[in-house]
Amino acid sequence: MRPPRLLALLTLAAACTGDAPATPPPDAGPPPEFRVEAPAGWLPPLRDYAAETLRPRLGVASGAATLPTIRVLHDLDCRECYRLERLSVAAGSRAWAVHAGDALGAQYGLTHLLEGFGFRYFHPTAPARPWSVALDVDDPALFGPQFAPEQRVRGMQLHTLHPIEALDFWTPGERSLANAKAVIDWFVKNRGNYLQVVALDDIQRQPDLAEAWRPHARAIVAYAHRRGLRMGVGIQLFGRSNLQRAFDLLDQENVADPRAEMRARLRVLMDDVGWDVINLSFGEFSGSTPDTFIARVNDLRAVVAELSPSTEVSATVHVGDSPSQRVEHQGQSLLYYFLVRFTDPTIIPWVHTVMYYPLNGPAGGAYHHADFDEHRDYILERLRAGQRVAYFPESAYWIAFDNSVPAYLPVYVRTRYDDLAGLRATARAGGFADLSEHILFSSGWEWGYWQTDAAVLRMGFRLPARWGDVMDDFFSPWGDGGRTVARQITRLGDLQHDALITRALGPYLAGREAVLDAGEGLGIVAQPPRPSFASVGALDAAGSAAFLRDVVAPLQQHATDTEGVLAAVTASGADLGDPWIAEVRDGVAVDALRARFAAVAWEAAARFGEGGRAGAAPALVAQLDELLAGARVVVARRHRALHWNDPERLLTRGRNPTFYQHGYLFYAGSLCFWERERVQLQALVNGSTAAPPGCVL
Repeated sequence: MRPPRLLALLTLAAACTGDAPATPPPDAGPPPEFRVEAPAGWLPPLRDYAAETLRPRLGVASGAATLPTIRVLHDLDCRECYRLERLSVAAGSRAWAVHAGDALGAQYGLTHLLEGFGFRYFHPTAPARPWSVALDVDDPALFGPQFAPEQRVRGMQLHTLHPIEALDFWTPGERSLANAKAVIDWFVKNRGNYLQVVALDDIQRQPDLAEAWRPHARAIVAYAHRRGLRMGVGIQLFGRSNLQRAFDLLDQENVADPRAEMRARLRVLMDDVGWDVINLSFGEFSGSTPDTFIARVNDLRAVVAELSPSTEVSATVHVGDSPSQRVEHQGQSLLYYFLVRFTDPTIIPWVHTVMYYPLNGPAGGAYHHADFDEHRDYILERLRAGQRVAYFPESAYWIAFDNSVPAYLPVYVRTRYDDLAGLRATARAGGFADLSEHILFSSGWEWGYWQTDAAVLRMGFRLPARWGDVMDDFFSPWGDGGRTVARQITRLGDLQHDALITRALGPYLAGREAVLDAGEGLGIVAQPPRPSFASVGALDAAGSAAFLRDVVAPLQQHATDTEGVLAAVTASGADLGDPWIAEVRDGVAVDALRARFAAVAWEAAARFGEGGRAGAAPALVAQLDELLAGARVVVARRHRALHWNDPERLLTRGRNPTFYQHGYLFYAGSLCFWERERVQLQALVNGSTAAPPGCVL
């Protein structure tokens, strides 16, 4: 056992009382303080932990020995593990121990202990504060067991090709660096150990910017390393398929000396930064010949080994099942991205899926896929062979699909849980190792999407018995009302799974923007397709009846079910003024309005086919105005209460290095996708000549 050293005072920002009351106490009283002791070698990461933890406020200082004490001890022989011990809770001598195997495990253990007291770490710049802190907690599930991660890699890609909060990781500046550190701290508190950003091409085009960017990137990577994390960066191979201003390696697929070109570009990105992983992707909707693909990927592997021998290389196995994306190689017909299996064996495949669609089940036609069976089977093939493989699914798909609509979708948590549980069950039945590497593709945290990222990271550390257990844990400090809200979140996720995935209603609730519609006319499909209002309005009597039965009636039922969830949240007894309960309430409210809006809109299109402009359709279209007005109230309320510390950047137009010159919630704020559908229906049903907004992202 290594001797402890004085580390810090932990200043709690709430009263030291018993169970959380149903409403915040009006006179919480002065906050208690904690004396935290730790091994000298762990002082740097734990000081960082103290500096970033806002609630309870942590400060490095000396303190009286009579203060409550947390002793962090290096006395376990395992990676990223910890055990919590309740030493004494007598008045004047409260003490606990965090036994750990390394500094990262110590941070996990300290977080778990603080969570046991009632604190929660929901969002990087706005951690939740409980109304009271229960220092006398004596939970045998908390104290006694040794906790160790079930997955070796619990990662997240902050998709900085999109104008999301985490764009601060890419853009230099004092505030950006502070926000990046806050995100890293939040990531550690939620049991992650690998964090990745996606490189943008602005540092390729502007050498002066590259010189400003490099110290910023270096500082972030150094901070992550000090906290015990690995850091990676995503790049793209071919410029021809670069649609989103990604950092790419080759303008042309066949050049005289591809390695020289790669070497020059990678030096811009890698020199003196310290990336642990280079993740390679290949764009969307187009490809190259198999031999060229394999040769260039192997060139990249060789150049990275030359520049930084310890840096790992991974490659994304994307989605896309159009005829143009299938290739023949070595007698096999396969998706273009599966050519990764023929490249250098040291390259780790990251198997990607999109949206909330599962590995087992329908994919709704996303990227032309009826399902993701090939992706699932490749993961299992690698696991059976004892080879490394990572699963790389999404927690949002912002482009006209979810948070930009907006929508609150706990179904993502349900699906990610089902994926992990399904892979584990198959591995155990087959007698081979379970998945040990999972990286979540993250596209923003507002409208409750932080729930998905935090929940899935924790599932990688320890998979619960049921997916709703994570929600129960999130909201338990809010008492009985919070537990009721958690059950309703779980209920909503299950309802969404049935309606959006099983009953294939997802496309009717998602938005559609003009470029997506135009692309489908050319055979380019990303989002799951749906018919146009005009085509539904042109159905004959039998077709209209079938559409009303198969689409409209289930939409109506889903709207009713979601309204029931909203009523239960509202009647839960939880404080609807609390920011975290209010966020759930607003999310469910906008879901209920969106489901009802979709049910009315698609019924109007179908009824137009029955009776034309003299039938029921015009009255239905008129109902959309009231639903849209209700949604505007909810969205305005939520957007006045965003968690990120620079909310205007998320809501407004403005220059940034991504392809998209506006924040990712810009169209959510204007409800552009709803308005687009309303105008399209008015053109069909009322003969309006108004042009629908394009909502072009």
